[in-house]
Amino acid sequence: MNPDKSQSEFWIDAKYAAQFAQNGIASINDLFEIAGTKLHKATLPSWRERVAVDLKDGQGGTQRFYIKRFHRNTPRRLLTSMLPGKGKTSPARVERDWITMLSREGIPVPQVAAFAEESMGADRSRSALVLAEIPGESLEKWVMRQERNASKQLIDAVADLARSFHGAGFIHRDFYLSHIFLTNDSDTQPALALIDLQRVMHKPIRIERWRNRDLAQLDYSVPGHIAGLRQRVRFLRRYFQVRSLRRSGHLRTIKAIARKSAQIAAHDQRRMTRITKAGAV
Repeated sequence: MNPDKSQSEFWIDAKYAAQFAQNGIASINDLFEIAGTKLHKATLPSWRERVAVDLKDGQGGTQRFYIKRFHRNTPRRLLTSMLPGKGKTSPARVERDWITMLSREGIPVPQVAAFAEESMGADRSRSALVLAEIPGESLEKWVMRQERNASKQLIDAVADLARSFHGAGFIHRDFYLSHIFLTNDSDTQPALALIDLQRVMHKPIRIERWRNRDLAQLDYSVPGHIAGLRQRVRFLRRYFQVRSLRRSGHLRTIKAIARKSAQIAAHDQRRMTRITKAGAV
């Protein structure tokens, strides 16, 4: 899958071609006109749209897909979605390319079912990315139902995913539990996947700083009843592949992660205070 970068592009993965045809999806317009359940998010700008659609599978059932639609993006918005060395590109193409790269590295990610990108004149464009649903749920939703510490196996699985991702030179920039999917809720072999990959970077300058930020986001998003001090130490030992954090010389890094996690918490608290005050007016 390596289509060229033309001004107008539309394709459906061969695995889903018959299913999309059965559901009347055969053009860029079809992707933008198909109705579904809109997935609202307070921070989502008006020019971006996320929709969940259930398509008939030809066997009496349905399969869920998620469509990310980007409407008539201005040049300024396009420039903020640049890949290093690739110049202007659409937001849908950015995430598609990251998914392709991560999949090649063996990182579990969603499967791209369809892609569209279209120039509409006057330096304006629209694009769309269709992702097949990943089984399971986000760890954010999973932990809300838990009343005790996460298992050693799950902690190890999250650490292994983070180590593989960072070890390949990637940075997520939104490395919260909401973007880690638990695809197999097994006590012995839990399986995970990464989602929402549009902001990914590869081998940025000062990669250690960005890696620490990712780990701080993860640390902040894990509630205390899921992972106490012992569980967090286990995670770090697994992530750094060491028996002793103190003897391995990682204490400075761990302190940097803790400081950043505290900064994220303070920032979120200030934001919630502003929202509360605004709502009271």
